[in-house]
Amino acid sequence: MGWLCVNKNGQELICQNKPERLGLLKRRPSDCGSYKIIDDRWSEPLSYWGDNEMCSCQDATYNFDIDLPKGSIEKLIGKTLTWDDEAVEYK
Repeated sequence: MGWLCVNKNGQELICQNKPERLGLLKRRPSDCGSYKIIDDRWSEPLSYWGDNEMCSCQDATYNFDIDLPKGSIEKLIGKTLTWDDEAVEYK
């Protein structure tokens, strides 16, 4: 059905395929802790999960992850996940 995981910033995700840990999730301090890809000044290596695929023409990437409301993963599987945990397959 899908894979559940939590980014380093606490964002909960469900992914279509098994995700992998990726890096350089960028953060702008003025965003009150929300994370956006902007520039390299405020970045962390290996800080988010990704379920991405390149299209056949190799010039576009499609993301197959969906943000979940905080607390959703615990309700779905009965335990809390953190960044330190591996992604969990949900059936």
